[in-house]
Amino acid sequence: MKKFFTLMFVLIAWATSLTAQITREQADEIVLEYIQNEITVPYLLYIHQNSPVTDGIIITTETEEIVNIKYNSWFYYLTDFPEINTFRHRYLLVKETNGNLLEIIPQNDIDPNELHSNWECINFVAVSEIIDLPETAFAYIPLALSGTVIPDNAIFQTISWSIFDAGTTGAMLTDNILTTTDSGTAIITATIVDGTAFGVDYPQNFTLSVNKVALMGEISITGETIFNETLVAHHDLFSEPDISDLGDLTYQWQRGEENIGSNEDHYTIEQEDIGNNITVTISASHCDGMIISEQTAVVEKAPQTAPEAPTLSNFTTTSITLNTITGCEYRMDCGEWQTSNTFSELEPNTTYNFEARKTETETHLASPESESVPFSTQPLGIDDNLLGTVNIFPNPTTGELQVTSYGLQVTNIEVFDVYGRNVGAKFPSNKLEGWQPKADGVVFNISHLQSGLYFVRITTEEGIITKKIVKQ
Repeated sequence: MKKFFTLMFVLIAWATSLTAQITREQADEIVLEYIQNEITVPYLLYIHQNSPVTDGIIITTETEEIVNIKYNSWFYYLTDFPEINTFRHRYLLVKETNGNLLEIIPQNDIDPNELHSNWECINFVAVSEIIDLPETAFAYIPLALSGTVIPDNAIFQTISWSIFDAGTTGAMLTDNILTTTDSGTAIITATIVDGTAFGVDYPQNFTLSVNKVALMGEISITGETIFNETLVAHHDLFSEPDISDLGDLTYQWQRGEENIGSNEDHYTIEQEDIGNNITVTISASHCDGMIISEQTAVVEKAPQTAPEAPTLSNFTTTSITLNTITGCEYRMDCGEWQTSNTFSELEPNTTYNFEARKTETETHLASPESESVPFSTQPLGIDDNLLGTVNIFPNPTTGELQVTSYGLQVTNIEVFDVYGRNVGAKFPSNKLEGWQPKADGVVFNISHLQSGLYFVRITTEEGIITKKIVKQ
């Protein structure tokens, strides 16, 4: 022990006399002599000014036992102690027998008789636990890992982090920053180097529950709720807590509780939707939960536009037949609608008003009615024996027509189009060109009329007869 204090004095003398610091070789010589006179072999860890941390040196004790002097470990340990003066040097001796730290603090102008006061025995305090570790995290939100070392006077308290089992979370670490990409459970390891003893780390696993953020916001639907119209979903979505990227959005359209449509932000209304309400639900791949829109109004059948006015196909003294309009129904004088285009049991020589509309279907409403047009039944005709004596030809014609009456005097001729409009007459305006009364009939010309179907009303001294002609 006396020799040890002598060594200490030499060390202190160096520290107080030099304007810089002792050399590494000088320090190694002193430490070697100390080690050789100790019963147990310690590890020496030291550093001095302007000397880099290196791999250390190897010395041999007098008992031929090799001892490694670890320069590279000293700086790490030094951080747990106060800063020292530029001209003072500190050495840490780690005894293998009890794990104690023995600190030598040289000082200037020290009384040699009080050298023992410069020795301080610091007990090694091991880490027993790390508390206050995080228990939860959110996917896509970086988490700074931290914890509290117990006891608080443990020699080493710097925590390093690693992933023991990422599970389904996609956990990754950069220093102490943890990032995850999915929900699940991750096992993280918190490690304190030399936390249990010198050369023995302290590891502690803890479980982290990772959840996705909650999807928040509102959805609205625009578009007319009518068959074959397109509805469009609009959203104002965010997450709680907030993340910049909600991930891929999934759209699910529903008719009541039935899934319909495809994964798109728009939907075209189908026949099965009529009479039902439509909603849309949106979810996001980086979030938990889903947002559902308000219901639309009840889906209705689509409207139809009114058809053209009906045209005349044929008429008698008691019936009128209209030309067929595909998908339409008809009515006369604002009566009941009917699918037949023939109206019978009518009065002779009487005018009736006719309308058409497109019929209601599984997907479309009935259209508004067309323009109303008047058509008249035939007046009471001439004797059937004389009816065959009145003819009109050629039919079809490009213009000129000849009416043969075989003895019946023709007093007037009128031409009507399929809408019942009078487009030509002998009297009173003489619109029919080439009127040439003959003993057995009349010749006239309709070349000025457009091509189509016409009705020629022929008045004789015995009565009226109507013939259908085609103008080419």
